[in-house]
Amino acid sequence: MPRRSATAVNCAALTRELRYFVSVIYHILTSAEWRSASGSPDYSTSSFAVDGFIHCCTAEQLEYVGKRYFRGREDLVMLCIDSDRVTAPVKYEDLNGEGMLFPHIYGPINTDAVTNVVVALPSNADGTFRIPSEP
Repeated sequence: MPRRSATAVNCAALTRELRYFVSVIYHILTSAEWRSASGSPDYSTSSFAVDGFIHCCTAEQLEYVGKRYFRGREDLVMLCIDSDRVTAPVKYEDLNGEGMLFPHIYGPINTDAVTNVVVALPSNADGTFRIPSEP
């Protein structure tokens, strides 16, 4: 069996890491909402009935979303979702004119697409939550 060079192994590892970071999107919700949904095959939000989709964000948008929509909240968890495994359509849209394309899931989130759950997001002194260094 031919040996792979260290460079080939490092490139393969880097490719896997980049794919992970590109395909992962995030959804913030309360710990109570996640507790009630975590045993189910699908999760949906109350806003889904109103908006027709589930709000998510990318890693680059987490700080903005936290400051704008979740300031002062301490009961939050963050779902890390592999968008390639989500069975509902995922569309990137700027529906509020914020100048950013946000991932929206047009259907329930199949919970097997949730790769990690960050519980008890830490708060900063100004009431915003600190973004974990490795979600």
